[in-house]
Amino acid sequence: NSTDQGKPFIQVHGNTDTAKIMDEITGRIMQRVESKKEGQGKEKICQR
Repeated sequence: NSTDQGKPFIQVHGNTDTAKIMDEITGRIMQRVESKKEGQGKEKICQR
């Protein structure tokens, strides 16, 4: 299915309650990964 490769994560799951939960979890994980990539500097800002 080459047509599905360009679609965002949300469209893959659709609009069901389970999909919303999965998207929420994935979003939180992605935020954690991004914050870790940017290093220790931003952690001090987040701990206000």
